[in-house]
Amino acid sequence: SQNTREYTVSSGLSAPVFTWMYHKTREEKYRVIARNALRWVVGTFTEDGRIPYIFAGYSDPGLTGNFSNDYWLWDHDPNTCSAYVGEGIVGFDVHCGNPEWQNELRAKIKPHIEWLLRTQRSNGTWGIMDSHDQKRTPLIINFLSWYYRHVGGDTRIVQAIRRYDEHLRLPENAKFYGMMSFGAGPR
Repeated sequence: SQNTREYTVSSGLSAPVFTWMYHKTREEKYRVIARNALRWVVGTFTEDGRIPYIFAGYSDPGLTGNFSNDYWLWDHDPNTCSAYVGEGIVGFDVHCGNPEWQNELRAKIKPHIEWLLRTQRSNGTWGIMDSHDQKRTPLIINFLSWYYRHVGGDTRIVQAIRRYDEHLRLPENAKFYGMMSFGAGPR
C-alpha cells in the first residue's frame, strides 16, 4: 500500500520552495525537507531513467498488471514529471549550498538525462503535440541547460536544445506553447 502523501510532481516542486525557505530563515530543517523530497523522487527512477507519475489514488508503483494504474504511472504525464522534477532539481542544486548534497543528486540523475535524450522526438519536442503533457516540456530545456553547464558538458544536450529551438522558430509551432499571442488586447 502506498503512502497517501506520495506525489511525484509535488515532491519535485517542493524542493525549491523549501530551499527558498532555508535561505530566508537559515533554518536547516527546510533544506533537509528539500533534500529528502528529491531523494525520494530520484529513488523512484527506473533503471532506464523514467520517472513514474506517482499520485495517490491514481497510481501505485507496487501494483503491476493493472491497465489504469500502469497508464497513470508510465503514460499519463511522463514529460510533466521530467519538467517539474527537473525544475525542483535545478532550484535545489543552485541554491542548497551543500556541495555533498549537490554531488549526491547530480550523480543519480544521469539515467534520467539519458532518457530525455532518447525520447526527444525528431522534430525536437517531447510528448504528443498539443497535449497537457507536451505543454510542460519547455521546462525540460531549462533542466538540460542546467545539466550541461553544471554537471556534464555532453554535446548531445546542445544538439537536443538546438532541435527544440528550431521547432519553436516556426510561428505555428510556437503558438502551441502560448508564444506568438497578442495577449488580452484587441487584435
